[in-house]
Amino acid sequence: MSETIRHAISTLNSLATGELERIRLRLQEVGANLAASGEAELAGMLSEAEDALGRGDTPLFRKRVQHVVSRLGHLR
Repeated sequence: MSETIRHAISTLNSLATGELERIRLRLQEVGANLAASGEAELAGMLSEAEDALGRGDTPLFRKRVQHVVSRLGHLR
């Protein structure tokens, strides 16, 4: 679990730049890993971040991703 959390934090922290499809894929990957690890609430937040990204709501996207990273930091 600890390695999954480290990987999730690293991946989410690297989302600042890049093409949108790559960002979406990473959000989905981390979300699936979190859901499989029993963290469905955090996976749902990443889904909300992905939806916000699709709508162009950058502040909500950042807020959701940062919240998930913060919560993962407490789980570590």
